[in-house]
Amino acid sequence: MKINTKEIKHVITHLKAKDMHRIEVSNRHLRHLRANPDSIYQCKLSTIMKLQNYANQEKNRQNQNIVTQTYQTSEKTYVGVDIGVSNLITISNGDMTQTVKLKTKTYPQIKKAIKQYNDAIKHIQKHVSKRKFNTYHQDFKHASKKLIRTIEPTLNKILRENIITQFPKNTVYIVGINHLQINKYDTHALLVDCIINILRRIFDESPKLNGSVLTVNERKTSITCPKCHKANHQSRTSNNQFDCKYCDFKHKDDDVVASFNILNNYLKIKKAGVKHG
Repeated sequence: MKINTKEIKHVITHLKAKDMHRIEVSNRHLRHLRANPDSIYQCKLSTIMKLQNYANQEKNRQNQNIVTQTYQTSEKTYVGVDIGVSNLITISNGDMTQTVKLKTKTYPQIKKAIKQYNDAIKHIQKHVSKRKFNTYHQDFKHASKKLIRTIEPTLNKILRENIITQFPKNTVYIVGINHLQINKYDTHALLVDCIINILRRIFDESPKLNGSVLTVNERKTSITCPKCHKANHQSRTSNNQFDCKYCDFKHKDDDVVASFNILNNYLKIKKAGVKHG
């Protein structure tokens, strides 16, 4: 049996009194370990093996339960949508078995338009002052309209050919948005609004698709573990993978994790009976 002290410390720290009987170690000793997880290094090998056996059982149980929040009925299928500047669109269903990821660099026209927009905004901001902001407001507005006008045809084609075809009918797209974003000229905010508007237009024009778009707060979705539900910026690795700092959950793509969390944020709200737009 392979001993993993990180796993043992994690399950012991979160051990509930009602579960102590599942481990062949005295409750008194378990309570001591729960309060002082580093003391496992002073335990007998036989005790450590019993703890590891329990940790393995918990791991298997949680792996079975991690993706049970998939929401699919005969009428609707729900998917989470994470939108970014570098990684344009990432979509996941409720168990991360069906995903779509489209990178911005794959579409030179969009990449170029975003760079030109960012450069234009930097130039405007460089010359703006609080006293003269209203003077430059039209410049911000003009630059943002130019960005949308440039990328909209390509985005429309992308969504129709690469997204709608993957989730053809009766799909509800749950798009993550930043509720704290107050700058309407932010590049990410413009991309999110543009993609939402195009999707809604597609569904208006094609009622047979029976698709719809809803939004939910995306706060911490990119750094939250789907398994233990703890958030840590360090769980996102430098190579865009996800490696939870609190439990053993790993995933090869942190954007897929984000889209999964976006979906489940909505499902929790839906289960609670709260209406969301």
